[in-house]
Amino acid sequence: MNRVKVLSFLGIIMMSAILAIPSFSAEPVILGYYSSYGAKYMPPQQVKYKYFNYITRAFFKSDAEGKMSYDTDFDYQQFVTNAHQNGTKVLLGLSGGGNGEPFGKMVSNDQARHRYLQQVIAFAKQYNFDGVDIDWEFPEHGQEALLVQLVKELHSALKAWRSDAVITIAVPASYWSVSYAVAPQLMPYIDYWNIMTYDFHGPWSKHAGLLSALFPTASDPVDGDKGNLQYSLNYWLKNGIPKERILLGIPSYGYGFSTKAWGTKTEEKPMYNSLGYRQIAPLLDAGWVKHWDDQAKVPWLELPGTDQRITYESPESVRLKAEWAKEQGIGGVFFWEISQDYLNGDNYLVREAWKVMRQE
Repeated sequence: MNRVKVLSFLGIIMMSAILAIPSFSAEPVILGYYSSYGAKYMPPQQVKYKYFNYITRAFFKSDAEGKMSYDTDFDYQQFVTNAHQNGTKVLLGLSGGGNGEPFGKMVSNDQARHRYLQQVIAFAKQYNFDGVDIDWEFPEHGQEALLVQLVKELHSALKAWRSDAVITIAVPASYWSVSYAVAPQLMPYIDYWNIMTYDFHGPWSKHAGLLSALFPTASDPVDGDKGNLQYSLNYWLKNGIPKERILLGIPSYGYGFSTKAWGTKTEEKPMYNSLGYRQIAPLLDAGWVKHWDDQAKVPWLELPGTDQRITYESPESVRLKAEWAKEQGIGGVFFWEISQDYLNGDNYLVREAWKVMRQE
């Protein structure tokens, strides 16, 4: 196990220490999130484990009192066994989207937090998980110290059980969370930072735009300069995260909009709000036309004669993102969610990243 020296962070951490962290892979890694709804479509025996260094089982939520809840209709033992037989490590995904408020209340209560952490560790031990992913969406201003405390306590409990335990954390694409403010304090305890470089636009947006552009684009005059992977990577690098510990997120789904141009939005409801790649691919044979944003390096679909558009990822755009990530020397990429591009027995999007990372 390699050791790195953690320098003092002026005004944040007034200390210097030698902290043990796992050795990083010589090759970029691929992590995939595996949800409860995904498992219903793609059970553990169908997962293409060879594509993934890590798979995070999502999610293990908490109520305000620290009671853990999770999908009980799932064969965790088979999942972990299959993964380990294929050399894939498995992580417990904590919290997740929609659980932010009760999770925050739990973290702020010492008794509730300790109750939840005890359940997490017990579950990880029972099924021999390799670590956890913290996906608190999202800590609010005033909760910075609570986030640090949670991570420290979780790290201590995991390392007391197994010294090679892995901890990852999901963070937003840029400044709209407090995670960046305490990044230096979290650094010694986090193995990989999963930057959610997707959902730059969606059904909630005030205007229509691309889901996950790689580079800035003039096609979106509102925020096409910031809603992209390049901007996000530079943002987190400036906040001190080492590039080899960064994983950039790639979506396996798309969003529909009713619009005549990116940067605008009509009152008409889109034909599709959200759909996985396995639902998007057949649309090309149903009259939809594919377009390519050569600045953003991502595709989008249009239904001729209508205002209907879909922003999504294609095998081509995934390959370009994986190649760019590898050129930047970052830790790798991750996918949300691994059942969404599972079609005809294979992961059409993940496969492209795997080919790039493994130089095939």
